[in-house]
Amino acid sequence: MRNRNTMLSNVPNYKGAAVYALIDEDGKKYIGSTCNFKNRMLRWRVSMMKAVNAGCYVGNGPQSISEAVIAGHRFRAEIIEMLPPNISKSDLLLHEKNALDAAGGVENTYNSVRIYEDAVARWGKNGFYTQAQNKATQKYIAANLEEVRFRVKKGERQRVKDKAEGHGLSMAQYIIRTINTYEGEQVLTPTADADSGK
Repeated sequence: MRNRNTMLSNVPNYKGAAVYALIDEDGKKYIGSTCNFKNRMLRWRVSMMKAVNAGCYVGNGPQSISEAVIAGHRFRAEIIEMLPPNISKSDLLLHEKNALDAAGGVENTYNSVRIYEDAVARWGKNGFYTQAQNKATQKYIAANLEEVRFRVKKGERQRVKDKAEGHGLSMAQYIIRTINTYEGEQVLTPTADADSGK
């Protein structure tokens, strides 16, 4: 018997803002973003169960996801990037857009629209942090993140950078993703700071 936990599994226990991926057994992804990852995953599970019970698209989430779970596909959740609290809507969607582009765009994912462009058309590009948002971001970083530094031989930093850029990633994102791929699980979680390439 199918239940909503088996339709969407391996959900990290995280309540903050994030860009995330829902990945099926074949590796095909849906890219999304949210201000509360835990609540969004709960809503995904509910909408997947509703689609299966109804046997058709019921208006919750992209139609492509409903069709996939009705056909028997199962998904796992992965955090692509943790983001600071109080991030603006346009900045959140910009991070989602970058992740969608890195995943191959709407042509190679379950995504059906370029949500960032649609949102900018509706709301304008108000992506700058206020002083209060910046203060909250620094507080979040101090409380939740730690920095890892290591040295490499001269010339190797550029090699890593070139490899990362070849995948459309910063160096930090590339290293984190390589470690996670090697271990076969999410050992490290990318954060917004990974975009700096440090």
